Amino acid sequence: MWTALAVTKSFVRLWFHGRHNRYSFPRLSWHERIKSAIKILRDGRISILDFMSTILDPSQLDFAVNRDRIYYSSKEEKENLKDESSRGKLEQVLDHMFADSRGRSRLLNWFYPHAVTYVCETVSTEMDAVKEDLWGMLDSITPEFLSTWDLNSMMRDTVVVPKVPVLQSILRRAAQTDRAVTKNQVKDCSLIVSLLKVFCRHIAMVMFHDSLIL
Repeated sequence: MWTALAVTKSFVRLWFHGRHNRYSFPRLSWHERIKSAIKILRDGRISILDFMSTILDPSQLDFAVNRDRIYYSSKEEKENLKDESSRGKLEQVLDHMFADSRGRSRLLNWFYPHAVTYVCETVSTEMDAVKEDLWGMLDSITPEFLSTWDLNSMMRDTVVVPKVPVLQSILRRAAQTDRAVTKNQVKDCSLIVSLLKVFCRHIAMVMFHDSLIL
Protein backbone atom coordinates (compact mmCIF):
# COMPACT_ATOMS: atom_id res chain seq x y z
CA MET A 1 0.00 0.00 0.00
CA TRP A 2 1.29 3.40 -0.90
CA THR A 3 2.23 5.81 1.85
CA ALA A 4 1.13 9.44 1.84
CA LEU A 5 4.78 10.38 1.24
CA ALA A 6 4.91 8.24 -1.90
CA VAL A 7 1.68 9.80 -3.12
CA THR A 8 3.08 13.28 -2.49
CA LYS A 9 6.16 12.44 -4.56
CA SER A 10 3.88 11.20 -7.33
CA PHE A 11 2.08 14.55 -7.24
CA VAL A 12 5.41 16.34 -7.59
CA ARG A 13 6.31 14.24 -10.63
CA LEU A 14 2.85 14.94 -12.08
CA TRP A 15 3.29 18.69 -11.57
CA PHE A 16 6.81 18.53 -13.09
CA HIS A 17 5.43 16.70 -16.12
CA GLY A 18 2.74 19.29 -16.67
CA ARG A 19 5.17 22.18 -16.22
CA HIS A 20 8.34 21.08 -18.03
CA ASN A 21 7.50 18.38 -20.55
CA ARG A 22 5.46 20.55 -22.86
CA TYR A 23 7.51 19.61 -25.91
CA SER A 24 8.05 15.86 -25.44
CA PHE A 25 4.53 15.09 -24.19
CA PRO A 26 1.14 16.72 -24.58
CA ARG A 27 0.71 19.32 -21.83
CA LEU A 28 -1.93 18.32 -19.28
CA SER A 29 -4.60 20.85 -18.45
CA TRP A 30 -5.23 21.84 -14.85
CA HIS A 31 -8.41 19.74 -14.77
CA GLU A 32 -6.60 16.72 -16.24
CA ARG A 33 -3.82 17.02 -13.66
CA ILE A 34 -6.41 17.07 -10.85
CA LYS A 35 -8.03 13.95 -12.28
CA SER A 36 -4.63 12.26 -12.56
CA ALA A 37 -3.83 13.17 -8.95
CA ILE A 38 -7.12 11.64 -7.79
CA LYS A 39 -6.27 8.49 -9.77
CA ILE A 40 -2.92 8.29 -7.97
CA LEU A 41 -4.76 8.42 -4.65
CA ARG A 42 -7.27 5.82 -5.79
CA ASP A 43 -4.54 3.48 -7.03
CA GLY A 44 -2.81 3.86 -3.69
CA ARG A 45 -6.08 3.13 -1.85
CA ILE A 46 -5.86 6.45 -0.03
CA SER A 47 -8.98 8.57 0.37
CA ILE A 48 -8.78 12.32 -0.16
CA LEU A 49 -9.64 12.87 3.52
CA ASP A 50 -6.95 10.42 4.71
CA PHE A 51 -4.45 12.20 2.48
CA MET A 52 -5.43 15.64 3.79
CA SER A 53 -5.51 14.45 7.40
CA THR A 54 -2.00 13.02 7.13
CA ILE A 55 -0.61 16.15 5.48
CA LEU A 56 -2.24 18.44 8.08
CA ASP A 57 -1.25 16.34 11.11
CA PRO A 58 1.35 18.45 13.02
CA SER A 59 3.04 15.24 14.25
CA GLN A 60 3.89 14.26 10.66
CA LEU A 61 7.23 16.02 10.28
CA ASP A 62 7.74 14.73 6.73
CA PHE A 63 4.98 17.08 5.57
CA ALA A 64 5.96 20.22 7.50
CA VAL A 65 6.87 22.03 4.26
CA ASN A 66 3.50 21.12 2.75
CA ARG A 67 1.71 22.54 5.80
CA ASP A 68 3.74 25.72 5.54
CA ARG A 69 2.58 26.14 1.95
CA ILE A 70 -1.02 25.69 3.04
CA TYR A 71 -0.97 28.19 5.90
CA TYR A 72 1.51 30.77 4.59
CA SER A 73 0.52 32.78 1.54
CA SER A 74 2.80 32.50 -1.48
CA LYS A 75 4.26 35.62 -3.08
CA GLU A 76 1.66 35.40 -5.85
CA GLU A 77 -1.17 34.99 -3.34
CA LYS A 78 0.03 37.96 -1.30
CA GLU A 79 -0.02 40.09 -4.43
CA ASN A 80 -3.59 39.01 -5.18
CA LEU A 81 -4.67 39.66 -1.58
CA LYS A 82 -3.83 43.34 -1.96
CA ASP A 83 -7.25 43.54 -3.58
CA GLU A 84 -9.73 43.68 -0.67
CA SER A 85 -12.22 41.55 -2.60
CA SER A 86 -9.70 38.70 -3.02
CA ARG A 87 -9.60 35.62 -0.82
CA GLY A 88 -6.65 33.38 0.04
CA LYS A 89 -6.62 29.82 -1.29
CA LEU A 90 -7.25 28.33 2.14
CA GLU A 91 -10.18 30.70 2.64
CA GLN A 92 -11.49 29.72 -0.79
CA VAL A 93 -11.42 26.05 0.24
CA LEU A 94 -13.49 26.87 3.33
CA ASP A 95 -15.84 29.01 1.22
CA HIS A 96 -16.43 26.08 -1.14
CA MET A 97 -17.16 23.75 1.77
CA PHE A 98 -19.50 26.27 3.38
CA ALA A 99 -21.35 26.84 0.10
CA ASP A 100 -22.33 23.16 0.05
CA SER A 101 -25.18 22.50 2.52
CA ARG A 102 -23.55 19.22 3.56
CA GLY A 103 -20.21 20.89 4.19
CA ARG A 104 -21.83 23.83 5.97
CA SER A 105 -23.64 21.47 8.35
CA ARG A 106 -20.44 19.58 9.17
CA LEU A 107 -18.44 22.78 9.65
CA LEU A 108 -21.04 24.39 11.92
CA ASN A 109 -21.36 21.24 14.04
CA TRP A 110 -17.58 21.11 14.43
CA PHE A 111 -17.21 24.82 15.07
CA TYR A 112 -20.06 25.29 17.56
CA PRO A 113 -18.09 24.69 20.82
CA HIS A 114 -15.13 26.62 19.42
CA ALA A 115 -17.42 29.48 18.38
CA VAL A 116 -18.91 29.77 21.87
CA THR A 117 -15.44 29.90 23.42
CA TYR A 118 -14.21 32.38 20.82
CA VAL A 119 -17.19 34.72 21.25
CA CYS A 120 -16.87 34.62 25.05
CA GLU A 121 -13.16 35.43 24.83
CA THR A 122 -13.86 38.26 22.37
CA VAL A 123 -16.55 39.78 24.61
CA SER A 124 -14.20 39.46 27.58
CA THR A 125 -11.50 41.32 25.63
CA GLU A 126 -13.97 44.05 24.68
CA MET A 127 -15.08 44.50 28.28
CA ASP A 128 -11.45 44.59 29.44
CA ALA A 129 -10.99 47.60 27.16
CA VAL A 130 -14.06 49.24 28.72
CA LYS A 131 -12.82 48.50 32.24
CA GLU A 132 -9.45 50.01 31.37
CA ASP A 133 -11.20 53.26 30.49
CA LEU A 134 -13.33 53.06 33.61
CA TRP A 135 -10.24 52.73 35.76
CA GLY A 136 -9.18 56.11 34.45
CA MET A 137 -12.41 57.54 35.91
CA LEU A 138 -11.99 55.78 39.26
CA ASP A 139 -11.10 58.94 41.18
CA SER A 140 -14.46 60.46 40.29
CA ILE A 141 -16.55 57.38 41.10
CA THR A 142 -18.59 57.87 44.26
CA PRO A 143 -21.94 56.44 45.37
CA GLU A 144 -23.56 59.74 44.37
CA PHE A 145 -21.88 59.59 40.96
CA LEU A 146 -23.18 56.06 40.34
CA SER A 147 -26.74 57.02 41.23
CA THR A 148 -26.80 59.77 38.59
CA TRP A 149 -24.53 58.22 35.96
CA ASP A 150 -26.00 58.73 32.48
CA LEU A 151 -24.39 56.43 29.93
CA ASN A 152 -26.23 58.13 27.06
CA SER A 153 -24.60 61.51 27.67
CA MET A 154 -21.23 60.46 29.12
CA MET A 155 -20.14 57.19 27.54
CA ARG A 156 -22.26 56.13 24.59
CA ASP A 157 -20.14 57.66 21.84
CA THR A 158 -16.76 57.73 23.56
CA VAL A 159 -16.16 54.76 25.86
CA VAL A 160 -18.56 51.83 25.76
CA VAL A 161 -20.48 51.44 22.51
CA PRO A 162 -17.57 51.76 20.04
CA LYS A 163 -15.52 49.22 21.98
CA VAL A 164 -18.01 46.37 22.26
CA PRO A 165 -19.18 45.60 18.69
CA VAL A 166 -19.52 41.84 19.28
CA LEU A 167 -21.44 42.28 22.55
CA GLN A 168 -23.71 44.78 20.79
CA SER A 169 -24.39 42.28 18.00
CA ILE A 170 -25.28 39.56 20.52
CA LEU A 171 -27.65 41.84 22.44
CA ARG A 172 -29.23 43.21 19.26
CA ARG A 173 -29.90 39.71 17.92
CA ALA A 174 -31.31 38.60 21.28
CA ALA A 175 -33.67 41.58 21.26
CA GLN A 176 -34.94 40.94 17.73
CA THR A 177 -38.02 38.90 16.98
CA ASP A 178 -37.93 36.13 14.39
CA ARG A 179 -40.15 38.28 12.18
CA ALA A 180 -37.74 41.21 12.38
CA VAL A 181 -34.82 38.95 11.47
CA THR A 182 -36.74 37.59 8.48
CA LYS A 183 -37.45 41.12 7.27
CA ASN A 184 -33.89 42.21 8.11
CA GLN A 185 -35.19 44.92 10.43
CA VAL A 186 -33.02 46.30 13.22
CA LYS A 187 -34.82 47.16 16.42
CA ASP A 188 -34.34 50.48 18.16
CA CYS A 189 -30.90 50.40 19.78
CA SER A 190 -32.18 52.07 22.99
CA LEU A 191 -32.67 48.64 24.56
CA ILE A 192 -29.13 47.67 23.64
CA VAL A 193 -27.73 50.83 25.21
CA SER A 194 -29.82 50.23 28.31
CA LEU A 195 -28.41 46.72 28.69
CA LEU A 196 -24.88 48.02 28.17
CA LYS A 197 -25.60 50.64 30.80
CA VAL A 198 -26.60 47.93 33.27
CA PHE A 199 -23.42 45.98 32.54
CA CYS A 200 -21.14 48.99 32.87
CA ARG A 201 -22.87 50.30 35.98
CA HIS A 202 -22.35 46.90 37.60
CA ILE A 203 -18.70 46.84 36.55
CA ALA A 204 -18.16 50.35 37.89
CA MET A 205 -19.77 49.46 41.23
CA VAL A 206 -17.56 46.36 41.55
CA MET A 207 -14.48 48.40 40.69
CA PHE A 208 -15.47 51.08 43.21
CA HIS A 209 -16.02 48.44 45.90
CA ASP A 210 -12.67 46.83 45.13
CA SER A 211 -10.94 50.20 45.33
CA LEU A 212 -12.36 50.76 48.80
CA ILE A 213 -11.03 47.38 49.92
CA LEU A 214 -7.58 48.21 48.54
